[in-house]
Amino acid sequence: MRVAVIGAGVSGLTAALELASRGIPVTVFNPPAKGSSVATRDFAGGRVELGPDSYLRRPGHALSLIESMGLPEIYPATTRASMMTARGPIPLPRGLTLGAPRTFSAAMGNPMMGLGSKLRAGVGALLLGSSTTGDDLGQIADSRYGRRWARLNIEPLVGGINADSIYGLSARVSAPAIADIAKLNAPPTSLGGPAFAAPESGLSALVERMTERLLGEGAELSEQACEGLSVHPGSVRVETGKEELGFDHVVVAVPAYVASHLLREAAPHASLLLGTIDYSSVSMLIGSASAALPGFARELSGILIDRELRLLSTAVSIYSNKWPTRVPEGTAVFRISTGSLIDRRHLEMTDGDLIEALWHEANRVLGTDLDLEQSLVVRWNRALPHFAPYHPRLIDHARRSTASATGGRVSLAGAYISGSGIPTCIAVAMEAAAGCVERASRI
Repeated sequence: MRVAVIGAGVSGLTAALELASRGIPVTVFNPPAKGSSVATRDFAGGRVELGPDSYLRRPGHALSLIESMGLPEIYPATTRASMMTARGPIPLPRGLTLGAPRTFSAAMGNPMMGLGSKLRAGVGALLLGSSTTGDDLGQIADSRYGRRWARLNIEPLVGGINADSIYGLSARVSAPAIADIAKLNAPPTSLGGPAFAAPESGLSALVERMTERLLGEGAELSEQACEGLSVHPGSVRVETGKEELGFDHVVVAVPAYVASHLLREAAPHASLLLGTIDYSSVSMLIGSASAALPGFARELSGILIDRELRLLSTAVSIYSNKWPTRVPEGTAVFRISTGSLIDRRHLEMTDGDLIEALWHEANRVLGTDLDLEQSLVVRWNRALPHFAPYHPRLIDHARRSTASATGGRVSLAGAYISGSGIPTCIAVAMEAAAGCVERASRI
């Protein structure tokens, strides 16, 4: 059995590694995209992440795979955050999960909210039902905690993570604990210790180690890009523009809009379904300054920004506070984020204009007048999938349609399946690889 994996992001590398480790010959296509948005580079005398800066240490096979890479971990020095509101920066209260209160007392202890809003949310925290109807996170949050609570607490967190609004966002993908209050109120499942971690030298090290292991298992990384797939009796052919190569199984681990293009001939209905998934584009200014931060910001990992302020920025992450071992002493490094599914102003701006606007807003949020010493603009176009309500149903239909059209010879993986986090991408890719292994055992 020979398998092709299309895509060399974390999902593609995971699927290929799982297969190769079981002795199945694997060829990975599209290596120029290796690691996708996972990227670490030198900056201001240290190291900085250009995309995600950590992974969730949730027990399971995904974390086991990460740990098997043998990379020394570091943990955030602080995870305390504030919210910039019209009244100024206010510390985010404890006892919340993605902005939702787990207990009545957690709701009552929120300094951002008035008494009426606290009581409204506290009653929502006491709901005994195990689930809710519907799948629109905004509507669920409004009905359970009140619109003001949802806008000031859940929207900045979940919306910021997804570069989206919670209104028109699948609760079961983006915030399953809020969709299912029994999960929200259950004791957290963890390994103990920090909830987040990263390789000491950066997330790029994880991609590099996975690639090394993959090559060590005898897998092939093709320099050719896949341009399409076609199904033939007994095989699926990968079309590269130069040649057609036959494989027994193909794992498609690329963004939904790329998968839609590749599957136009092999699985036309699945192609149409995947083509309906929208994506957010985001940008980030990474900047450094040699100056002391104001007192309130010295122990913060970052500041979320209330969208009602209508700033270009969505968050100011204080990278040097969160990861001090990666930054020279006396240097403050910031990651200032912008862009969402509905806010695309950054796409029309030059790098110079973006630097000026975002640095000005960072100083406004911090209450400082810091001089920008070094800067780097990072743009991730069509980077984050939009999970519309009932997204899991769409994915289920797309998977079934793909399997039906290809005789079970093509599997789907990627961030658009069930979430963009690194452990989620790894888990989905491992599932796709397991399907290949199971099929091989029946041949």
